[in-house]
Amino acid sequence: MKIALHRLNHLIEFGTTKTVSSHTLEGSKETFVPQLKLHFAYYQRAQALQYQLVGMHLQDTIEIAVRKNKHVNDKQLARIVGQNTIYKIINYSRDSTGDPIGFDLITLRDSKKIGSDGNG
Repeated sequence: MKIALHRLNHLIEFGTTKTVSSHTLEGSKETFVPQLKLHFAYYQRAQALQYQLVGMHLQDTIEIAVRKNKHVNDKQLARIVGQNTIYKIINYSRDSTGDPIGFDLITLRDSKKIGSDGNG
């Protein structure tokens, strides 16, 4: 897969969540803790694949491409810089071409939609 480097014009943070005291009646809350920041490009899926994903309940996911990176794994969470949405990594497809400039594909879903039935 080839992606023009100028398309990597968005930033995403990968990390974990941490429970912190909020000094309110609720007591504590989960906060995203970034560990790594990378440039990425949105990856456009073919229309036929979009139809297949509906049957697999993956229609509410987004696909991004990052330069291959050994520090990202599917146990982490992700947040696009400038947005508040925390994403869970649904699938991490590592580059296997052996090219010096390779790209990994990452499928993300809003972590609040993880427990939904795929209909929102």
